[in-house]
Amino acid sequence: AGSDQASSDGDSDGGAPVGPRYGFAALESDSSRGSSDNEIDPAQSSARPKTRARPVALPKLKQQRATGRRVRQLSGAECANQSSDEDRLLDVANATSQTHEVGPQPVRYCLAMDMQHFDTENERQRSASRTSSRARKNRQSNFVHKSRSWLVTGGDDWPFLRDALKMKSVASDGMRQTFEVHPTADYKNVTARFTEVVGSSNYAHLAEFSRRNPFHVETLLHLADIHMAHGDMDMVFELARKAVYAVQWSICPQFSPTHLQDIAGVLFPSVMLPLHAFDSAEDHNVSCIKALYMYMVCLYRRGFPRTSFEVGKLLLCMAAPEDPLHLLLTIDLYALQSQQFQPLYDICANFVHQTAVLVGAGSVTEPIPLSECLPNFAFSVAFARFSESKPPLQTVGDVGVADIANCDVCIMDRPAVAAHASLMRALLLFPAVLRPLLQRLDLTLDQAAPGSPCVGVTWASLLQHPPFSDGSTAFVRAEAAVLSKCADAYAFQAVDVWKDDEALRWLHVSACRLRDLFSSPELSAIDDVRRQWHEVPIPGWLLSQYRDLIADEFCSAAPVFPEPIQPIVPVARAGQGARNPTVSIHSHPAIAFLQSFMPWAVVDRSGLRVPPTLLRDLVPTRQKVSQVWQALLRAMREMER
Repeated sequence: AGSDQASSDGDSDGGAPVGPRYGFAALESDSSRGSSDNEIDPAQSSARPKTRARPVALPKLKQQRATGRRVRQLSGAECANQSSDEDRLLDVANATSQTHEVGPQPVRYCLAMDMQHFDTENERQRSASRTSSRARKNRQSNFVHKSRSWLVTGGDDWPFLRDALKMKSVASDGMRQTFEVHPTADYKNVTARFTEVVGSSNYAHLAEFSRRNPFHVETLLHLADIHMAHGDMDMVFELARKAVYAVQWSICPQFSPTHLQDIAGVLFPSVMLPLHAFDSAEDHNVSCIKALYMYMVCLYRRGFPRTSFEVGKLLLCMAAPEDPLHLLLTIDLYALQSQQFQPLYDICANFVHQTAVLVGAGSVTEPIPLSECLPNFAFSVAFARFSESKPPLQTVGDVGVADIANCDVCIMDRPAVAAHASLMRALLLFPAVLRPLLQRLDLTLDQAAPGSPCVGVTWASLLQHPPFSDGSTAFVRAEAAVLSKCADAYAFQAVDVWKDDEALRWLHVSACRLRDLFSSPELSAIDDVRRQWHEVPIPGWLLSQYRDLIADEFCSAAPVFPEPIQPIVPVARAGQGARNPTVSIHSHPAIAFLQSFMPWAVVDRSGLRVPPTLLRDLVPTRQKVSQVWQALLRAMREMER
């Protein structure tokens, strides 16, 4: 058998003898031997052990030998031609890359979202510093089972809601893809019965209707309004969670935070859901938006600021460039409480000029930070920098007017005092925030902050010096009334941020340093900083949305929703029979004393609902005061004669 195999391979050419090859060595290709296929000695091949070869190995051996022969058949000229062809291709690619000009890449919108942060379980595990593989596995299987549950993960007994509300894409304004929510025929019938039940004013009938239709969005929201009016926020959260679960089953695949649209170089999430649909007869967009807003408020109150921050960004993107829910006055606090400092900086720096793309505002030629437009962002950005760097209070005295005037340069060149400079600029531009903030903190104004280095300086003495003494008249621009409302709103809801002793000490020392600068020779430079800010062109579309702002929206016990999502059916609130306040606590003491004698007088203890009345309001101009004074002098001279 060995001789037959040797003869079949070909005649020997008498080359050097090759030793016997056994096992895997017998499968080695001829290229490793440095000789042709006909260099096997018959005598040596006959000396091999006569073992039965496997039939499967023969085809592999032939294939490897054929491959070796094809490789050896390549001549040196062919290899040179192949390498030259590759060189020519590389040269062409290099020349093409040099001549092609790459334009600016689109950037993501500052309110871009991450879908994993909509899950409260992720935030709970991060706060508790736990990594349970079993809980993670169960949660993933639940998301696979309910693929649409990226907003709310329902309970095990919650059904699939496929025949309730339906979202569809409609004709947009040519820029962003717009969506609308429409009811099915069955949902219309249920809504009609709900209207009849509410019209009967029978709570027992409403409870029975809710039991039979546990995931009807309008019913859940109406019950949530009733419980919120009485301060039962736990029940409001459960009802809002069910409403959001019902809403998310209507979401179409195109409506997604991860689906981005390139508009003028900005990647906007495809989540535009206007507050009022084009077809007003079937307007269910308000119900969906109200459910999300109620869910966001409840999440923040239950200790989920990171999830509420993500839901707030979703609501802002759904209505951008409008802000009918006044979320820009609240979302900065969500970012602070969840320690999302970098997203806060991005929103502050990029929101105005990126959102102006949707407005078509060609007048915005350079980025305007929100810290120059809204007082809440000015103070929140400063507090975020202080929380990150924790600078010592002894460095507050090193802050100069140049640092306050150019905070961006100060962040890069002098990071040790950047937080102090940011807070002092916020106090300089929005001094009217300090007084209502101290009152909301329930501090004794005749004392200094506990542990402050400026022991002899009380809060009351600070309020008597500029810029805080003229805080109510600091907004000498067309948007003065709106900015004053925004400042009061921030002071009303920022109590949790500034209630710590460390934050109060920092606020007190920074206010003292700013007062000292007003008393120093650098007063003219400080006035130049405010004068430059007065010339900043704040977009009208940004501030015009807060003209209808009321303080009850930020009430901690039972907040009142903004006007677009207030309940259509009137809900009796606790203490609804109380009269509207007429006397402001910020008015001049003599004026407030006289007003309190009126039978209709009601003191506004919040300090936000009634504008203060000052002496200069009674005598509008200095010229008139001078005229009155001259008239009195003339009358006295005539009496002496």
